[in-house]
Amino acid sequence: MSNSTRGRVLLACDRCRQRKSRCDGVRPCCSHCRLAGRECLYRPAPTNYESDVSVLARLTEAEARLQALEEKNRVLTASLLRGAHLPQDEDERPPSHQRPAQPPAPQQPAQFARVSDAPSTATAKPDTETSSSAPPNLHTAAAYKLLTCWPRLTINLTLPNLDSETYLTECDQADPTLVQPLTGPAAASDAGATSLSVWQACQALDIFYRPAIYHRLPLAMTVLLDACPGLPREHMLAEFAAATADQNMVEYGVLSCAQLLVLSLALRTVSGVVDGEWDAPATQAAATHACRLALQNVWTLLARPAADRVPLVLLLAYDLAYGWVRPFHARGLLQAIDPALRHMAILQADDPLLTLYARLHFLLESHALLKISSLAPTDAVNAPSWSTAATAARSPPTPSTTGTIVSVIDGQRPPIFYVENHVRLRILLNRILHLLYAPTKAYAQPHELADVVASLSAGLRDWYQAQAMDQQFVRDATIFSMSMPSMDLRLREIALRYFGCVFLLHRPVLYFFLHKDLEYTVRPPGNTRTLHVDREPWVLESCRDCIESAALIIRLSCLSAADNGQDGRYNAAVENTYQSWCGLQMLFAAYLLLLQVRSVPSLVPVFRNIGDIDTLLDLVEHAFARGYPVRSLVLEKSLAILRDERRNFDVASPVTHMT
Repeated sequence: MSNSTRGRVLLACDRCRQRKSRCDGVRPCCSHCRLAGRECLYRPAPTNYESDVSVLARLTEAEARLQALEEKNRVLTASLLRGAHLPQDEDERPPSHQRPAQPPAPQQPAQFARVSDAPSTATAKPDTETSSSAPPNLHTAAAYKLLTCWPRLTINLTLPNLDSETYLTECDQADPTLVQPLTGPAAASDAGATSLSVWQACQALDIFYRPAIYHRLPLAMTVLLDACPGLPREHMLAEFAAATADQNMVEYGVLSCAQLLVLSLALRTVSGVVDGEWDAPATQAAATHACRLALQNVWTLLARPAADRVPLVLLLAYDLAYGWVRPFHARGLLQAIDPALRHMAILQADDPLLTLYARLHFLLESHALLKISSLAPTDAVNAPSWSTAATAARSPPTPSTTGTIVSVIDGQRPPIFYVENHVRLRILLNRILHLLYAPTKAYAQPHELADVVASLSAGLRDWYQAQAMDQQFVRDATIFSMSMPSMDLRLREIALRYFGCVFLLHRPVLYFFLHKDLEYTVRPPGNTRTLHVDREPWVLESCRDCIESAALIIRLSCLSAADNGQDGRYNAAVENTYQSWCGLQMLFAAYLLLLQVRSVPSLVPVFRNIGDIDTLLDLVEHAFARGYPVRSLVLEKSLAILRDERRNFDVASPVTHMT
């Protein structure tokens, strides 16, 4: 019965339908039509879903919802990109009627005089809002790229058996630091050198946590040691005492990964701080051994809950980047915690600790990608770590039950306050990379970059003007060289990041100014805007800003504790122990740039503002020669490159002196 009914309804031909007769459904011609000699036509049989009105209604509703979600996503994306430099709270902004389109410079003391903000007369603002907040996959801003992309540097590099594109990777792979075997004859012979008494370890930890040293560490390390559960002073000292009870000599095997990591930091710090009381080589050997064991235990650390492993892996990654010249390994650790960050963002989106971890992850990975441009950013930079950080960036994290985030000493701002400014400037720098250092922009002429440079300069100017007066710093090279202002370490870190943005913002313009003769030689004829663009006033101002920012980067990076007016015996030693590898790479780029401009007569007026260039070059060489407490093949090779370039430039190009 059901089959016949189905046949009448679905299989009847048109003739049988019209005649109301029973059709047997034979194809291509049914029995009735064949006997009658008629043409037999069948309609295409619709599926059940296509004929079901309720299904069609649900599909229509789903399509409408998808369209609404896509529209909402576009709006949120545009809003995030527009606010990617993280606007200040409304009470910190001036009223809208007091904010003109091109705000004039505020009334400030003379010591806050400004380096020019590049061209501000652009009539059309470029589409800078579409650039990502994460660093690009491929760019030409890395310091080592100068050796291949700037012809005069390429010509004067004469070191044998050196590949300027791969020497960082090759030196990193050949460096034996932290990779010595933990077993076998080599380890047995090293056991005596790494022996450490328990009282020495406890004393090192006690010295390490003193405010005079603890708050001179790099910002990320101080914040992580404050915020992470299990790492504050009281907890760490108690846990270490319990682990080493009834021991005279430290048994490294019974220590946890967190204890090994903090012990390594403490030993390396006191080896350069406390003169005469510690055997520096032996202490450094013990610090290296503890860090090596901590790295060995990473595979067990990654099996722990996300809330435990993420902060420790972050701290270890920063230690590798700041203390051991291991950016490749640091980035590998960041990639290892990407899934954990994504999972935490789903379950704990409003957790202030997660926001802090996301910001620090974003900063370190962006640093590595700026200097190692052949690596692509991970998902944790794009989402959820950055998106999580951005949503909470307008208010700093609050104290949590699992850790103390905010710690104030001597009435100063808490370290967590400075993380937000680092994130804001990092986003501006990533925009600069997207808009000025893409491979298609590598050899752009100044007139092709004018609008972009003007817009990005306005973003930097707005960020600086939004800072409180006690967070503003000298931006004029002449005033800086005359007064040598006293700057707190945290403010100096912010200033270095700011001048790094200015340096990279104007470097493409300076490149064309220095190499215009070569560029005009190889460019095809017919370009109507070529020979006159370098005479535009803003081009010279842009070149001046780039050169002055390079000089300020060197002076700030090499500012000793004595020059900085800081009290205490520990400041300079601690800062020298933890010099950022990324900061040294910025010094590398500033050195190579100043080396070229000192022989250009048209730039002599700029030299009067920055002082003697040879003195600045000597400061950079001294920073690389002093380097880290540990031997680094990367720094040794970088110093050899700098000295080789300088020697060949001195022979090939006369130095232009001030008159």
